[in-house]
Amino acid sequence: MALREAIRQFLGRQVTLGSRDIPTADIYFRYAVGDLIGADGPIRQLGPYTYAAGDALVIIRYATPDEIADVRRRKPRIVYYVIDDIIPLAREARDLPRAYARKLSSFSSDVLPGILALRPVVLAPSAATLAMFPALEGHLIAPCLPHRIDPDRPRIERRGEISICFLGTRSHQECLPLLEAIARRLPDQLPGSRLTLYWGRNLPQGMTRLRAIDNREPLPWPRFRDHLPAQRFDIALAPIHDSVFNQGRSFNKVLDHAIVGAAGIYSPRVPFTGVITDGVDGLFAEDSPEAWLSAIERLAADADLRAAVARAGIDLANSIAEPLALRRDWLERLGLPADAAVMAGR
Repeated sequence: MALREAIRQFLGRQVTLGSRDIPTADIYFRYAVGDLIGADGPIRQLGPYTYAAGDALVIIRYATPDEIADVRRRKPRIVYYVIDDIIPLAREARDLPRAYARKLSSFSSDVLPGILALRPVVLAPSAATLAMFPALEGHLIAPCLPHRIDPDRPRIERRGEISICFLGTRSHQECLPLLEAIARRLPDQLPGSRLTLYWGRNLPQGMTRLRAIDNREPLPWPRFRDHLPAQRFDIALAPIHDSVFNQGRSFNKVLDHAIVGAAGIYSPRVPFTGVITDGVDGLFAEDSPEAWLSAIERLAADADLRAAVARAGIDLANSIAEPLALRRDWLERLGLPADAAVMAGR
């Protein structure tokens, strides 16, 4: 317990680590080894997206031309490239916001070839993403929690309104028609219930007028990362459409739902199939509003089921996204000695 508390305290200080804060850096790297990053530590941050440990280099999702040139000059023994989306297909991903798709497409054509020319070992959360780089060695990597989640985190109130959340960003804009249909019916089917989103002015005006919608301002990742643990919701929604780009997504929404103590409802497709057991640590719902509302009503009507699913979801998140497990993996990849925290976590 003392070890876990020390790690928890360290994670609370991580906000100051690095620049260009993006979720990828935290959930695949810094949550696990952030305490080792520093001018005097075994891992040094070279640039916004690059890290070095001896003669091993790590690139997290993006890179600047200067970073790529620096990596070439260093002639590392090995380069790891962490990528958590099928970025090369962004141009054809019609469900992405156009500005975001252009950004990813520009990166894919202008910068990504320079990263791939380094012949990195690719680390990605999905087989579909790894398949984009058949000429390179690749391995699956799972997203990581900032720390283990308390299994007693779920709300277990048996009366009052049901709080529902959708924690997706604008890259999930294809979900809006479904969410709008749900929100329109909530006042009649679950009076007093609210659906919280973090979209601000990006939410279509027609949705902002719906009385069941609690539309909050979108937060940049560092603020959202710190904001989420203070939130509690009864039910969390994670619909995902069947698209090639979505096949490259990770199951990190399972982790977000555990952090807010919610029982999750998911689309029965990648990345959630093979992770979620329907009726145990989450519910599956097909694509229609009726199916999602039925799942919401099932959880809303049964506080014991809702709490059981939420707790099982937390247990699942703790087991598949253990920060100490990812820490062990990174120390081995980077050729760093197993430290006391890793040894105690075995």
